[in-house]
Amino acid sequence: MADMNPTRTELESQFAFYDGAARRYGYTYQAIRLVNAASASAAAFAGLLTSWPAVVPGALAAIAAALAIIERAWNPQREWMRTRTAAELLRRERTFYDAGASDYADPSTRQAMLAERMEAIRSRELEEYFRAITAESKAPKTPR
Repeated sequence: MADMNPTRTELESQFAFYDGAARRYGYTYQAIRLVNAASASAAAFAGLLTSWPAVVPGALAAIAAALAIIERAWNPQREWMRTRTAAELLRRERTFYDAGASDYADPSTRQAMLAERMEAIRSRELEEYFRAITAESKAPKTPR
C-alpha cells in the first residue's frame, strides 16, 4: 500500500484532475475531427446528388466550416497534449515515489521532493497554458 501522507494524497488529486481533463479534451478533439470529416465528406457527396436540394450540401459544408473554426479557436488538441503530459509526468513521479526509487530513496526527504516535483509539473503546465493564451491574443488578426 502506498504511503498516503498529505503530499501523496494531493498527488492523487492532481493526477485525477489532469487525467480526467486529458480524457475529455482527447474525446472532444477526436469527436470534432470525426464530425468535421464526416460532414465535409457528406457535403461533397450530397453535392453530386442532383435530386437533393442545394441547401443540404451547403448546410453540411457550413457545419464542417463551423467545426474547423471551433477547433482553431479552442484548440482541444493542444489542451489534450498539455494535460496528458502533466498527467503522465505525475504518474511517473508517483511510480518512483511508491517504489522509493531515484530521488525518493531517502525517507527523510522523499515527501518534500514529491511536493517540489508536483509543483514544478503544475507550474510548467500553467506556464504553457498562459503562453498559449498570450500567443493567441497577440496573433495578428486577419482583415475581414
